[in-house]
Amino acid sequence: MAELAFGAIHEGAIAQVLVGVIGPILVVIAVGFTIQKLRPIDTEPVSKLVLYTFLPCLVFSSIVKSVVESSAWLEISIVALASTMASIGLSWIIAKALRLARELAIAFVMSISFVNAGNYGLPLILFAFGEDGLGLAVIFFIVNLLLMFTVGVFIASHGKRGFSDSVNSVIRLPLIYALLAAVALKLAGITVPQPILGTVDFMGQAAIPSMLIMLGLELGRSRFQRSQLASWKLMALSTTIKLLFPIIFVSLFSHLIELEGLATKVSILQASMPTAVMVAILTTEFGGDSHFATNTILLSTIASIVTLTLLMSFLL
Repeated sequence: MAELAFGAIHEGAIAQVLVGVIGPILVVIAVGFTIQKLRPIDTEPVSKLVLYTFLPCLVFSSIVKSVVESSAWLEISIVALASTMASIGLSWIIAKALRLARELAIAFVMSISFVNAGNYGLPLILFAFGEDGLGLAVIFFIVNLLLMFTVGVFIASHGKRGFSDSVNSVIRLPLIYALLAAVALKLAGITVPQPILGTVDFMGQAAIPSMLIMLGLELGRSRFQRSQLASWKLMALSTTIKLLFPIIFVSLFSHLIELEGLATKVSILQASMPTAVMVAILTTEFGGDSHFATNTILLSTIASIVTLTLLMSFLL
């Protein structure tokens, strides 16, 4: 297990993380945010291009090129599943204890349970740990995505949409088949011809900057709603739980299943990402307080600059 040394934080370490890891990510996000504010554009075509083309290529090439033990993939999948379900359970208990209205409760649970492991997590892991870390981060991201499109949709719709419909949405995603193909080739020990792998890898490289631009574009469309400012305490609570609870849970759970080294560091970071942008989309489409979700996405993304910087100064 990666030991989190909660001692004195060196200013040099914090500066290194800010300049070398967080800084480049924020700059690209800011570009997308600025474009959306100055010249609003429809994000759907960009999103589909990333989801159906660049991202499957990134998933395939990252796993095929990974030198990490395949057993670590299973362990990371278990950690991602456990972390998400624990967050759902905790947030649902709190929502019940606070007697939140149905739509607000749904948004509260969703905002705590599902992380931005793609747009934000993958670039951050790549900058921090390179290709080996990215290969592990992809596994966490895929599990989180699967849970978001199944369990997340079920929570958001609260029974309005059948579970089979949610599963059908998942099996139409090409990244699932990219994952299965890459894992099968890896386990079989089959080497992908360099011309093919080179082409796929080249397309996959477009996923990272595209996802960051997408995050900036989506944040540029979001804004704090005045009517929701009265609930700032609840948003602050949601953000605090979202950014801090996974650090404790994943650290303890990783120790329990004897996950060590880079796999633990990647799992902790991925689980500690801010609220996924998709949460706003799901609450808007299927049910829930979308204004609360949007506000929490903005708040948690801003707050994560501090929490992730401090966390990474310990882990790196």
